[in-house]
Amino acid sequence: MTKIANIVVSAAVAAASLWSMTAQAQSTVSKYEVDGKGCHIKFSIELPRSNDAASQAIRWALVDELDEFAALNMEMDRIVPKFSPTSKMGWDKVAAYYGNRLLEIEGNVKQEREELPFGYQMTIAKLDEGPQWVTYSCGHHRYTGGAHGYGNTRVMTFNRQSGEAFTSFIDESSTVAMQPLLEDVLWQYLINGGAASSKTGDLRQYMLIQENEPIPLARSIYPSKKGIVLHYGTYEIMPYAAGEPEIVIEWSKVMPYLTNEAREFLGK
Repeated sequence: MTKIANIVVSAAVAAASLWSMTAQAQSTVSKYEVDGKGCHIKFSIELPRSNDAASQAIRWALVDELDEFAALNMEMDRIVPKFSPTSKMGWDKVAAYYGNRLLEIEGNVKQEREELPFGYQMTIAKLDEGPQWVTYSCGHHRYTGGAHGYGNTRVMTFNRQSGEAFTSFIDESSTVAMQPLLEDVLWQYLINGGAASSKTGDLRQYMLIQENEPIPLARSIYPSKKGIVLHYGTYEIMPYAAGEPEIVIEWSKVMPYLTNEAREFLGK
């Protein structure tokens, strides 16, 4: 390698490292936890710290996810006013804002029905990022009685330049053509988890879809270093005991099914 080439490579590595360090520094993590008799509330909320227009748009989109979980009851009626930052309560207090109000509301319900345990947990965390995109995981779990609680995870990918959410990764018209690929990675998920010992029998016996029905694409699809990730939520395609299946389709295998918009967005 020539001296000039070495300089170019070193400059590129340095620039990538600087971008990575800057991106990691631009986060605010807000935490709240109360663990008492019959009560457990825990929030860990990571939000972008910068005040440019794109970061503000991403921040509000993530808070909307938190608000929908923590401020609305099961009938989707609002029980907590939406968080709005003030000089005394900044973004680093967003977890405490919702946590304290849920504790007060559910505490009053508990006084009326003594033995009623309850729990709320939500985590918003940055999963991965590239020069053009950043991905956040928004996971929540709620328990208000019964055999078990209910939880789900939504993964959101944003354009770092505009702050807009991006969802058009895979061409939906390719779902049928992708069936062998989807079956292969889902079999591997079941084998790795111990639910199946080998790829024998009908895969759909483990799933909540009909025998001749095609396996759907996940509601949460996002990019990673290895490929495109499909994250299926609770009950989306499998029973509660299966958890939230997450499968990775390597770039070399998923490329034919990417939308033109995704190719441009991801630089593929």
